[in-house]
Amino acid sequence: MRLIKLSVEEFESDLKLDEYFSKELPKRNPPGLFRFTEGRIAEGRIVPGETILFSYRNSLCFITTAKTGRMLNTYMPAIEYPYCVVIDLPPRKVNVPIEDLELMLQEKADFKSL
Repeated sequence: MRLIKLSVEEFESDLKLDEYFSKELPKRNPPGLFRFTEGRIAEGRIVPGETILFSYRNSLCFITTAKTGRMLNTYMPAIEYPYCVVIDLPPRKVNVPIEDLELMLQEKADFKSL
């Protein structure tokens, strides 16, 4: 499972974020092409079939799976986005505060704070 934090600089509003996932990603070739910056996700850190959680403004907002692992971005080359992964579409839209997600995971794992 991989958590990807989305930038408020790139997505200035919830509307822009929703349009990106519902309109822009499906039009890319290949559909679902998600580009990211250097150092964001290390090589071998995403594998096909892995669950990907996207967060934005301290909330979990989309859930999907990876169709590919991390690749060089040869589809839509850009200096600022050297790598990419293709995700399954459409992603499931959710709205779960990260704090609530952490609590659920701690309870599930029977984690006790020190």
